[in-house]
Amino acid sequence: MSSVEPHRFADAPSTRTACITLDLENNWTFGGELEYLVFEHLDEFVGLVRRLDVPLSVFVVGKVLEDRPDVVRRLDAELDVEFHLHSYQHDMTGNVDIGRELRAGTRAFESVLGRDPAGYRAPRFILDKGDLATLSAMEFEFDSSVCPSYRPGVYNNLDAPHRPYYPAEAPDLLEIPVSVHPRLRVPMEQSYLRLFGDPYLKLLEHSRLPKTLVYNCHLHDFFHTAAHERLGRLKRLAFTRNIENSVAVFERFVSLLTEKGYRFRTLSELADDVRLREDERVVAGLS
Repeated sequence: MSSVEPHRFADAPSTRTACITLDLENNWTFGGELEYLVFEHLDEFVGLVRRLDVPLSVFVVGKVLEDRPDVVRRLDAELDVEFHLHSYQHDMTGNVDIGRELRAGTRAFESVLGRDPAGYRAPRFILDKGDLATLSAMEFEFDSSVCPSYRPGVYNNLDAPHRPYYPAEAPDLLEIPVSVHPRLRVPMEQSYLRLFGDPYLKLLEHSRLPKTLVYNCHLHDFFHTAAHERLGRLKRLAFTRNIENSVAVFERFVSLLTEKGYRFRTLSELADDVRLREDERVVAGLS
């Protein structure tokens, strides 16, 4: 059984809903002065989100909570924002125990934010068999780790659903996939919007987008730092292409969604709405 196989589809909102998410993490695998260098652009990011006046769902790494709680507290104080867990150490090798990651991450989360996380996103959208069941057993309410696309050497989720569903592996856990272009399967992430620029934006403008749209970004998608220059050649080219226009193209994307009639909400609001609609359907069936 695949970790992304659906048990049943969720009763998602009938109106167009967009959720902007941010993965708040260190700069790739760098340590020292490069590790959190992109946080120097926090003023610019806060200003961007304020101008756009959209709510933000942030998946934060446990180590960031321990090392830089000031960043989390500032976002919490200055934006319409909610927080969820993005692992403890953002391991890029896949050689970590998911239970230990969740327990350590939850401790860090609770120590700064005073509550347990409701949602989770795995680093690089990689889920191993059994991970969703572990999340459910630890009473997470939803996951947003599935990207129904293909990234060579990282994941192949071409058979995954595009809309919210309950996985067969964890029937009580709501999965809210990151959105992709409905035909080309290009992920709706700032890294791809920045990389492909105007042609991708034009494509989205003339495409039939999903009613429930989950968009993801990272701070390093918007702001160039010395950490970018320490990447390998091909990765550096990919992560720096059009970065000087990244903020502007993101603003245009948000404007496009507004023009298409999307309502911006947090992932928690979306999850609550899904469950409310399902409860109402059950009550209606009993009456």
